[in-house]
Amino acid sequence: NTYKSYPKIVGETGGKDFILAHPTADIKVLVAALIRGAFEFQGQKCSACSRAYIPKSIWNEVWKLMETELKTIKIGSTEDLSCFMNAVIDEKSFTKISGYIEKAKALETNKIVFGGNYDKSKGYFIEPTVILTTDPHSLTMEEEIFGPVLTIYVYDDEKLDETLTLIDQTSPYSLTGAVIATDKIAIAKIAEKLRNSAGNFYINDKCTGAVVGQQPFGGARMSGTNDKSGSFLNLLRWVSPRTIKDNMLPVKYKIMRTIPVAEFKTNFSAILKDVEKGEKIAISYGRKKEGVAMLVPFENTEEMPKRKLGLLQEKGASMKIMPDFEMTDEEVLNEKLYD
Repeated sequence: NTYKSYPKIVGETGGKDFILAHPTADIKVLVAALIRGAFEFQGQKCSACSRAYIPKSIWNEVWKLMETELKTIKIGSTEDLSCFMNAVIDEKSFTKISGYIEKAKALETNKIVFGGNYDKSKGYFIEPTVILTTDPHSLTMEEEIFGPVLTIYVYDDEKLDETLTLIDQTSPYSLTGAVIATDKIAIAKIAEKLRNSAGNFYINDKCTGAVVGQQPFGGARMSGTNDKSGSFLNLLRWVSPRTIKDNMLPVKYKIMRTIPVAEFKTNFSAILKDVEKGEKIAISYGRKKEGVAMLVPFENTEEMPKRKLGLLQEKGASMKIMPDFEMTDEEVLNEKLYD
């Protein structure tokens, strides 16, 4: 009794967002994307990067620069604009995030390479935490944390295809993702392979920061209905389309008789009798010459091929011929439907 129609639903539930580095990645671009994507707003964004895949060939160089940059991050009050990070939103969030960090520390496949500490004595502060894992299916690689925790998996360069499959199948979410690369052919291949892995896909940028009105936002799978807020697509979710047909030449018959062309020839005398009784018919070729002839009552007598239908016309038939799309007008006139 509540609804007159099925309710309209737009949903966004979250994401397990990723950054994939290709061996051709610009190291500085990659490090900036990782740090900003994972730790801006303390990672408290549904689009925040929480898992990354970096090729072995560039990992040492990437980490050297990344560690240096992480050490410059200042954490403190929101009133201090020099602080890159602040406290997480509340104690419930603090407890959840710190719990994931402790679980990560307990796994032999994981190594905390940066951060890992937290303190709620003067606010719910958590350090930017980077976990290096040898297990691409470890807990923090698969579950949404919604905090400043980034887990990195280093993959073999020659296993890029396997890594793409891994990214696509690791999480039930499909919100945001990014690729950092300079090889345009590789970018196209990766974007195609990951087409269902992220509703918002970024190339050489962090996987966050969609601007409403410029970059429609939304994801599919468990991330939501992917209605792209900030675009006309979202508006369509709330309207109820209606189709109107205005027939300018209303049909006045109730049935259609369809018979093979061969049978049409043999039953021609019976058709003549129907015409003599006042039945109005139309003759239509199928799309191929060996198709069927459809006999239906019809009232339009324009453009009748006299040579073809003269006999029926003499009997009072009101007819029109609708030719095969593959036949010329001359072929239509010369086609023999009856003996």
